[in-house]
Amino acid sequence: MGHANHAAYLQYMETARVELARSLGQVKKGFRSGLILASARCEFKKPITDERCITVTVWVSRIGDRSWGLDYFIHGLRRIEYAVGRTIQVAYDYKTRSAVQISGKLKSKLGKTRRHANQVQRNRLGPIVCAS
Repeated sequence: MGHANHAAYLQYMETARVELARSLGQVKKGFRSGLILASARCEFKKPITDERCITVTVWVSRIGDRSWGLDYFIHGLRRIEYAVGRTIQVAYDYKTRSAVQISGKLKSKLGKTRRHANQVQRNRLGPIVCAS
């Protein structure tokens, strides 16, 4: 087809989401995370064709009592906009199989990474994902 499959965009978002969770201490080796992905949305703006590296910017856009939102911006080296996305994560207790309140500690960490769309310095946040 000459371009990245639509599922690859969601994988790029997942990579950024996991790296953010890791930086917040939510993902540790051999440890089941206390969150689940409740929703994922991606708006495709342009196909990724010949770009070798893309940048995925992720930031906390909303914090609720049991869930939080992450927004994503996927762009190329020349700031070509490929996609924007949003996911909703829910604090989850695997033992009781139910949503739980976000801990005060996590809420504080999420608050420190929260941005509004007009505050995001898109070229300075988030990991770089190189596509092969």
